[in-house]
Amino acid sequence: MRVLVERSRVRPAVAAAVGIIALVAALDIAVLGWVYPEAETNAETGEYTFDGKAERRGDVGWGIFLGLGGGAMAAWGIRELSHHRRLLAADDERLVVAIGPPGEEMWSVGWNEVFAIKSAVDDDDTGRVSVLDIELAGDALAPTDPRGARVVGDHVLVDAEDWKPPLDEVVGRLQVLLDRARA
Repeated sequence: MRVLVERSRVRPAVAAAVGIIALVAALDIAVLGWVYPEAETNAETGEYTFDGKAERRGDVGWGIFLGLGGGAMAAWGIRELSHHRRLLAADDERLVVAIGPPGEEMWSVGWNEVFAIKSAVDDDDTGRVSVLDIELAGDALAPTDPRGARVVGDHVLVDAEDWKPPLDEVVGRLQVLLDRARA
């Protein structure tokens, strides 16, 4: 039996789509004027009026703001979609979790070093999140600088938001692997 977990692609796809829409809107507001109305101009000379100049400065400012925000969202979403990596893998021998920076080797622990596995809820900077609670046996080495996880005593709490398959299903499968290793 093998367990594989990836992060859902819904959030990055939505961020990329919204970011691209924001970029197009920013281009329209600041430069093109396809949909967004042009600033007030003098009918005779075609030059911007006093109010039109202020309106135009505001349009350019909003366009820049929207363009930067949309660009950041689109870049993050596209990067997440293109560099999608496995978050967790487990087999009959060990459990491997991606809780380090991208490009570094994943944290790995043998089943003989795991005391228990369960799902839990933890408080972090963003509020309450679902976590995979890996309770280590007394002599097991916890990760030293985890990202996307916290070490609390003998417990490694791995952020499990947006997991595919869902956390409860993963915990059930991991428990089967842990029970097999103990038998």
